[in-house]
Amino acid sequence: MNNVLDLNRPYDTDTLVRDLLGFLDFLGAPRAHLAGHSIAGAEMTRIAATHPERVDSLVYLDAAVDYQASAAIAEEAGLEPHPDPAIAAIQRGAAVRRPEYRRVRAPALNIAVVFDGPIPSRPDDPDNYKRFLRLSEARGVVEANIRQFERGVRRGRVLRLKDTTHGGFVSDAAQQRIFVPVMRQFLLENSRR
Repeated sequence: MNNVLDLNRPYDTDTLVRDLLGFLDFLGAPRAHLAGHSIAGAEMTRIAATHPERVDSLVYLDAAVDYQASAAIAEEAGLEPHPDPAIAAIQRGAAVRRPEYRRVRAPALNIAVVFDGPIPSRPDDPDNYKRFLRLSEARGVVEANIRQFERGVRRGRVLRLKDTTHGGFVSDAAQQRIFVPVMRQFLLENSRR
């Protein structure tokens, strides 16, 4: 098997969905519960929309995002593409379309990071990234993403996590005490017997 990512081939969300379906087929898994962090949400939404027979449930770990809208804000802020070419390719692929939440039939849990104040940045973050965060905050992007999910996913639930970060909540024990039991209960409720 070739482990080198070929950036000359299409590397969009549909390609990622085909890869995931191939992996599930290899495992002999006709259906699966899917959980993903960050940009994995675009792939999870797409597989649930196009192959509902393969998805038992979805858990979005700060991943229910309109990547097309986010890409427009990133461009306006002058944010450079991600330095990792694979991640940059995935981001471009995710920005091709808005989330197809209305086509998602599986139950879905959106664990979303929210902020009472400004979206935090670090002093050493680049200025264009800080501009991206300010624009996102000014436009209410976090809550807009949650509303878009709630309006579209018929069997969707939202858990808002406060006082954490996009990636930090997965390593923060205090946050884990909040979301792990909710995620566990959601998966148990949606397991096929």
